[in-house]
Amino acid sequence: MIGSEEIRMVPLAHLHLSELNPRQSCTEAEIEALAMSLRTVGLLQNLGGLEEGPEKIGVVAGGRRLRALKLLAQDEEGAGEGRLIPIKITSDKAEARAWANTENAARMALNPADEIAAYGEMADRGALPETIAKAFAVSVRHVKGRLKLAGMAPVILDALRAGDITLDVAAAYTVAEDVEAQTTVFNRMQGSWNADDPSAIRRALKRDAEDASGLSAFVGRDAYEAEGGSITEDLFGEDVYFNDVALLNRLAEEKMQHLAAEMKAEGWKWVETSLEGLDYTRIYKLQTLTAERVSFTEDEAARYSELAALIEANTCTEEERGEYAVLGERNRARIWTPEQRSVSGVMLAMDYQGDLVSRFGLVSAADEAEAVAKGICSARSSGATGDAGKAKGPYSGALETDLAAIRTGAIQTAILRKPELALDLLTFALTHPMYGGVFPVGIRTDTARNLPDVGADAVSLSERLIAEHAGYMGQEDAADAFVAFREKAKKERNAMLTEAIARAFGAGLALDKANPIVEAIAEIAEARAREVWTPDRTFFARLTASQLMKIERDVLGEEALKDRPAKEAKRALVDRLDAIFNGLDAAPELTAEQKSRVEAWTPEGM
Repeated sequence: MIGSEEIRMVPLAHLHLSELNPRQSCTEAEIEALAMSLRTVGLLQNLGGLEEGPEKIGVVAGGRRLRALKLLAQDEEGAGEGRLIPIKITSDKAEARAWANTENAARMALNPADEIAAYGEMADRGALPETIAKAFAVSVRHVKGRLKLAGMAPVILDALRAGDITLDVAAAYTVAEDVEAQTTVFNRMQGSWNADDPSAIRRALKRDAEDASGLSAFVGRDAYEAEGGSITEDLFGEDVYFNDVALLNRLAEEKMQHLAAEMKAEGWKWVETSLEGLDYTRIYKLQTLTAERVSFTEDEAARYSELAALIEANTCTEEERGEYAVLGERNRARIWTPEQRSVSGVMLAMDYQGDLVSRFGLVSAADEAEAVAKGICSARSSGATGDAGKAKGPYSGALETDLAAIRTGAIQTAILRKPELALDLLTFALTHPMYGGVFPVGIRTDTARNLPDVGADAVSLSERLIAEHAGYMGQEDAADAFVAFREKAKKERNAMLTEAIARAFGAGLALDKANPIVEAIAEIAEARAREVWTPDRTFFARLTASQLMKIERDVLGEEALKDRPAKEAKRALVDRLDAIFNGLDAAPELTAEQKSRVEAWTPEGM
């Protein structure tokens, strides 16, 4: 008996399809497709056969491959029936039958790079994705995905084949169709700290389009394509790039001017527009009016009081309750009066996410005297800051609030890792009376604000800290929920407690009047803002040019900036810091010490 592990090289002419082979029938197209794949990548897996006599072996495993090899033998490019084929042979019929029944159990997978090359070559020969899928026993979707990678630069395919990069990294290069550009970026990024970051690769290849992400959201794809703008999508269609930034800028400016014209038609004295966000420094210097509350007529006021009395007595109809709600909404509404609009203006801007942001009722210094004379506002004392007696901090009020939210999220994240600290906080709060506002944890079911209004995309928090709670429960639901809660494992209940305490924690920035107990808890929890947040262009755009220059000096050092001009355009500073902090292609080469300073830097008070 021949050993079951013996593999011999046998002439193709000596092989035939055994009656034990489960694949007794298959289509001609299927065999042709498999033959094409064998011609492309060769025979990756040996056949299995039963020795039936001299120079006669019945193939029990690999019937489709045998027929494809026979078809190639008829081709002038084939080696004919004398071609030697690797086949594992046994003379034991029971063993051969076992091979036959399990021939599909172990299929040798191609290296992704070889797979891409093989699919590409078959496609070049005219094979459709469906044909290739049948030949390799994979899905059509899988084939189409690999074919999108077939046009990649050879140097990238070689790196994939060698295992130097992953398929995700290789796929990132497909955002650019230019093979030369792919090669250039690939070579430039080798050895860099973010060479295996797909996002960094896409940004490097589509830098202009990436910069236009806010513009594209503001303009809209339909409007852009209607003007002839071209689009590039990545391999999986998850990222869309707008290639014509100049067209986007023109369309965005036209849209902004249209909005400004609408505002002017409503009677506002002036309207300023910007595609680079609101100028908070300028807004801070202007006096801001408050929209007037809508006043009831005498009849409306009387009716509102009448309906309120009916509701209080629980004798109102559903129609009356609806009428009361409508009147209440009207009573809470505010409007800008013609007199207010005649002396104030509007700032319209596009933020970095492409959203329209605005500020209404802004009184310029030139219009303030007129507004005061008309009784619309009061004169401000010279040097007013908007908050009497409050020293001006390093950031605008809005930015300080957003940074406090980010810091809150960082401390909440640290508390999630320390269940014992969470229990200590709860116990301390329940056993140590304190004045309101002293302790940063309240007994609450909502979540302390932990995401900024602007720049939330740069913050990465656990789903446990941002998921919405279920709605409020009634008595019966609460009783059932409590019984179910007590049936949970102790570990699960403890995790729920830790999450609740973390979500309830709120913190401000540690500036002039930092809360000592907040700072102590942050230190004990080992909270780090950069764990959940990376400064990006949205953040940098909200700082002054002098603040941006200081950040650059702090992370790069004075020596690195000695040849820089004393003053630079703010946009250039924003672009450069965004590149440095996010590892973009435009970033200068950093030393290990500079990288460490970049990774550790946080705004004042964080």
